[in-house]
Amino acid sequence: MSDSDLIHWLLAASTPSIRYLTLRSLLTRPAGDPEVEAAHQAIMTEGPIPAILAGQADEGNWAGERGYYTPKYTSTHWSMLLLAELNADGADSRLRRGAAFMLAATQGELKQAITRGAHGLSCFWGNLLRYALHCGQADDPRVHAIVNYLAHDAQEAGWRCSYNGELPCAWGAARALWGLAALPARPRFPQAEAAIHRTASSGRVGGPGLPRCPSSPGVAGLPAQTRRPLAGQQPFQATHLAGASESGRNRPLGFSAGGDHTPTSEGGTGVQTVLLGNTGLMVSRLAFGTAYMGPQSDRLSPEEGAALLLQALDLGISFWDTSDDYGSHPHVAHALRQIPREQVVIASKTYEPAGAADRILAELGTDYLDILLVHCVGLSWVDAARECLRLWQQDKAQGRVRALGFSTHSAGVARLAAEWPEVEMLLVPIMADGERGRGHESDGLRHTGCRPGGGLLLCLPASLHSQPVHRHAQPQRCAG
Repeated sequence: MSDSDLIHWLLAASTPSIRYLTLRSLLTRPAGDPEVEAAHQAIMTEGPIPAILAGQADEGNWAGERGYYTPKYTSTHWSMLLLAELNADGADSRLRRGAAFMLAATQGELKQAITRGAHGLSCFWGNLLRYALHCGQADDPRVHAIVNYLAHDAQEAGWRCSYNGELPCAWGAARALWGLAALPARPRFPQAEAAIHRTASSGRVGGPGLPRCPSSPGVAGLPAQTRRPLAGQQPFQATHLAGASESGRNRPLGFSAGGDHTPTSEGGTGVQTVLLGNTGLMVSRLAFGTAYMGPQSDRLSPEEGAALLLQALDLGISFWDTSDDYGSHPHVAHALRQIPREQVVIASKTYEPAGAADRILAELGTDYLDILLVHCVGLSWVDAARECLRLWQQDKAQGRVRALGFSTHSAGVARLAAEWPEVEMLLVPIMADGERGRGHESDGLRHTGCRPGGGLLLCLPASLHSQPVHRHAQPQRCAG
């Protein structure tokens, strides 16, 4: 496609924002150009922006959300980010209410992060800064606090993030710079100038020294990741599954009262089953992750996702992993309706502690959950995550949840959790080449290699480990 063909295609878009940004940014047309004015006037009345704003509540947040960050892409943070990306009118009272809501909702955790000298999550804070500035909040002291946090992250932490294995994160740096660049040119905060200059002059953003966070989402407004195989395809190609001849649906696994830790291979499938630490759960050593089934990725229907899960079960994979933010609870629920519940072990994860068990059990259509994890725990909120597990002890005592723990990308969180009795297991990613990233060498947690993008479920304490369970799926998506 030639440049002229590309421009013609963009100008023919039904979304006014695309036409406007093409005219202004690519063709450098002046603001008074008739085509520019027509596209600009249509932005707030046509296309996706009116549809996004229709979901806003009077308080400024978006209706139906569980928190300002979840569910992804429809809650307040994501809605505001999309509105800014689409160049919605920042002077509109609805956008300003949304920005004010987000600044108020995040003030406490930002203060806590600054007090503790925390770092990371610069993608989130950079995005929030950008849409707050887009809505005219440059003089708000809470905006100044975000600027200070990002400047510290650039100059003191080098854009390191726990969700990137405490490595510098290009995605976090890029989104932080995107936010800082929107500050008024005069007077621009000196700390912001220093952060921009330090990062830009190093030449490392996106280079080998500053890898992109493996958990960043690829959606509208965010750079797309390299396309990975459809969820469920690659496990079926694994060599140890070759020659499977007997249906795994004939083998109940579920809950076991005891047994040793010796891996077994039942039903002729070639997939080992192991006793998961002291939980009493017998699981297939290869787990099926469902991150790429939901609306943030391959957008499979519940029927399509269930078909993959049941095919995995036929091959002996009886351990299914899901999560709030994957959007794959309907897919798992559809599969569960077609088999006896005891044939599979289900793990789910959430950021929202209050009423989590009730909601997840209802969404999955089951009366018990085998494993419930606090999702993507970082050092800045590890104490709050521990409190979640204490809240869930009642659900465990009632038999509605059988085992509790964390998922995390942080070696520091793993070290702390190894000492806490409430944490029975950890779901951790494999960073690259079967090894964990820098800073993980002395974790003291036993693990074995797994393909990049997969993960391991570790039972704690380390002395009581079962064989590690390989979670054969994509990394958790936490950034943004």
